[in-house]
Amino acid sequence: MERTVRKLMIAFWGLIGAALVVVAVFEFNVLSTGILSGDNSLEFLSTSLMELLAVVCIPLALKLFRIGRVAAKLSADGGARSLSEWGLLRILLLGGPMFVNTLLYYLFMKATFGYIAIIFLISMLFIYPSRIRCLYETKRHDTE
Repeated sequence: MERTVRKLMIAFWGLIGAALVVVAVFEFNVLSTGILSGDNSLEFLSTSLMELLAVVCIPLALKLFRIGRVAAKLSADGGARSLSEWGLLRILLLGGPMFVNTLLYYLFMKATFGYIAIIFLISMLFIYPSRIRCLYETKRHDTE
């Protein structure tokens, strides 16, 4: 279980760290901000896609371990392997779009992307892969 927790923590903090690197690169003017700000059709498409991802990915990630098949796998083999796979998927469902929205914010310089990235970041707090949470997620399905 310790390996699984470490793997999930690396993924969790790695995605947050990658988003912070993007922030640092653009804030220290290593790359220019707003280079895509003139392309209205790309901006509309990106905004629509990111809003749709937020509406789909956040509830899915937060309720993923309550889905019957996933819950059964988490309690079947002690849960370490299943938790590693499904936990990583859950982290990627929130961390991936957070990273992309952070990048899009600086490319378009539109607050919408920044707000969506913040919403994903706040949502990630609800799936923080602590050791206690990992044990709870794998053991609690035995009693339900």
